[in-house]
Amino acid sequence: MISSLHEWLADPAIGNNPILRLIAGIIFMHEQDYNEALKHTNVGGTMDLSDYAEKQLRTMQQIDEDHTLTQLANAWLNLAVDAKDPETLANLVVCSLHLGKSSSRYLNQLKLSHPDHMLIKRSSAAEESFDRAVQTIA
Repeated sequence: MISSLHEWLADPAIGNNPILRLIAGIIFMHEQDYNEALKHTNVGGTMDLSDYAEKQLRTMQQIDEDHTLTQLANAWLNLAVDAKDPETLANLVVCSLHLGKSSSRYLNQLKLSHPDHMLIKRSSAAEESFDRAVQTIA
């Protein structure tokens, strides 16, 4: 599959197709070949990546708005745009914990950007209660 993808990307007739390049980038990222992914998805201009992503998403939506890949790209874009939203970060913390993955990245980002968020307050209160309990036992 990768060899066919390289052939398509090298073909001057279809190699510059933005959808092909986007899909190639996703495949190369899945294969953990980040240099190839960047090589085929790098826009090379001064356009903000989120603007570029929105432009590509609009193109995908014009082709097939209901396609699974279009819906997935839309979700990824919304997540990237909302990455500083406190509720999004809190949800990412909960989802990560539910999946058994580390949530420290999202929790730290939430602590830094929104220290008064309810999740941070409750987490801090639980840490303080735990520390007091440890002190009484020690």
